[in-house]
Amino acid sequence: MFCSAEGQGVPAIEDREVYLSKEELEFTAEGGSVTIHVTSEFPWEVIVYDGEGWVDVSPVTSSDESETTDVAIKVSSNKGYESRAAEVVFSSEYKDGVLAVTQSALPLPDECCQLSSTEAHFNADRNDRYPFFVTTYNEDVLVSCDADWLVIEGAEQGFIPALTENARIVVGPKTPNTAFSKLEANLSFRGKDSGKKVTATVTQDAARVCYGFPARWEYLSSDTAEWPKLKLAYANAGSGKGAAYFHVVNVGGSEPSYSSNFSGPAYGNMGKDDYVEYCVPVTSLEAGTRIDFYTSVEATGDYSPKYWIFEYWDEGRWNKVPDQNGDLKTADDGTVYSYYMKHFDSYQIRSFLQSFTLKDKVENDYVRMRCRVAGNTKAYPSGYVFMRQMYLIGCVIEAHQPSSSPAVRDISKLGVLGNSFTYCYSTFWMLKSIARSQGHELVVRANIKGSQTFGNHLSLEYSRNVYEEDGYDYVLIQDQSTQAAVYMSDPSAHADIAENTQALASKFKEKSPDAKVILEATWSYPMTDNSFAGYNSYEEFDRLLQTGTDAIAAKSPAVDMVSPIGKAFAAAREQGINMYRTSDKKHQSREGAYLKSCVNYLMIFGEPFSGEVENCGVSDAVAAKLRAIAEAAVLSE
Repeated sequence: MFCSAEGQGVPAIEDREVYLSKEELEFTAEGGSVTIHVTSEFPWEVIVYDGEGWVDVSPVTSSDESETTDVAIKVSSNKGYESRAAEVVFSSEYKDGVLAVTQSALPLPDECCQLSSTEAHFNADRNDRYPFFVTTYNEDVLVSCDADWLVIEGAEQGFIPALTENARIVVGPKTPNTAFSKLEANLSFRGKDSGKKVTATVTQDAARVCYGFPARWEYLSSDTAEWPKLKLAYANAGSGKGAAYFHVVNVGGSEPSYSSNFSGPAYGNMGKDDYVEYCVPVTSLEAGTRIDFYTSVEATGDYSPKYWIFEYWDEGRWNKVPDQNGDLKTADDGTVYSYYMKHFDSYQIRSFLQSFTLKDKVENDYVRMRCRVAGNTKAYPSGYVFMRQMYLIGCVIEAHQPSSSPAVRDISKLGVLGNSFTYCYSTFWMLKSIARSQGHELVVRANIKGSQTFGNHLSLEYSRNVYEEDGYDYVLIQDQSTQAAVYMSDPSAHADIAENTQALASKFKEKSPDAKVILEATWSYPMTDNSFAGYNSYEEFDRLLQTGTDAIAAKSPAVDMVSPIGKAFAAAREQGINMYRTSDKKHQSREGAYLKSCVNYLMIFGEPFSGEVENCGVSDAVAAKLRAIAEAAVLSE
């Protein structure tokens, strides 16, 4: 305490100062709090230099009455690896008191972090996610990977903040592995300041090499939900199930857009030279193998690419098919294309079939085909194209090796127009497959649209494309399923049905006068309510369909033959074979589609089946029965 009497050791005014019980404080990295005593007979206030954010002083001013004040100096933890220093100044009217505060740095850790696991593994066909749980030690941890096939989620801005417990980092492949080699990546966790590192290994199996033919894509809407995530679509039927796939490749740098909101997997944002690639794995495939390709696709709007050209990989390059059967076309602007697509107010499906021969053998690799955007097309994210779902098969690819397939005896060109009685299970594709197994190759041009009459087909643009092409040897035309029965109920009142049949058949004859036009006599059906579409029974419905078709054909000179499909269906029903889809008891089942295709094969080629016949996904025993039924219906007359 100061003496107040002059002459008893009281400092002169200019020498008076603030006295501190300690002039230096040292803190560890953990921080803490120390109380010092500040003595002064004059008021003071605290000023802190270089301690903002980590040095706290309380109180920061003195009381007027107190000569000695207890002052708490609190220092927060130092989370860095450098020591720090500050000055706490107790400023008064005269001489100040100065307290030096220092704090040591964190010691460098022995390791940057702790991982819940040091490895993760994925199957070739999976792109799911695996979690790593990370605990950091005193410093930010940077997260990185040395491979671009791996996705890392959960490390915002590429790091985990210091002193985080159980941070969840999720990793996984961007897509399934379609390469025939195993993928490996190193996932690194590195301390930002210490540089110390912990590594986890992530692997994905190689793609399964198999004989992937035939490969079929038969989609229901539920099958496409993963399409935007996977960004590729595996075949889901045939030997290529889970191995053959298609994906989108954008060569111009823009990313494809993906959607599952249509009736099949959809892709958009495709411009000139972008393409959809179809890949079928094989352990070994002979040189000279003939490949048959079919897909059914549709444009969703005016911004969908219009012109597409089909190509295949052979002899180390992409090849166009030879233009032997009108397979390549030229647009008004000079664009060479294989097929085109447009959006219509009422849907129209583009059915595209193509065959080609490989010159090179293929071993432990993929057979690759692609549909490439031709012409100067600008990419639009909303310009979607989608693959049609089952029961119109989305895509099917078959291979015919020279050593195991019959030699091609002849090549015929076939035109097909029909509705859902033709497109369910793609009967024209089944016909092509059956014919090829018997040594006949069919070049097919088809347009199919549900519920269409021949009058409708006369005005459909895609149908016009079919009947205005020349060079046909055979033509199959299939009218709406009750038209023949309606005609038979009153031929004079419904004369337009026969007139439209003649008109449509004549369109083909104008370009292909030697073509054999075959009118299909379709089948009766019960429907789910057993109303038989108002015709009361199988027998009455069948009678009206067959007699009506015969009468229409007699009125149509351009029709050469009637295909007795309904007669064959009736015989199959008598043998207890299910011919209808259970959902509506109207449209054909796979077995019904196969029977129709067998009947049409016999109508075209006029010879019984021999050797190994393509079953098209029908069981061997049932397929054999259906072929016998078809032969009895066609060849016994």
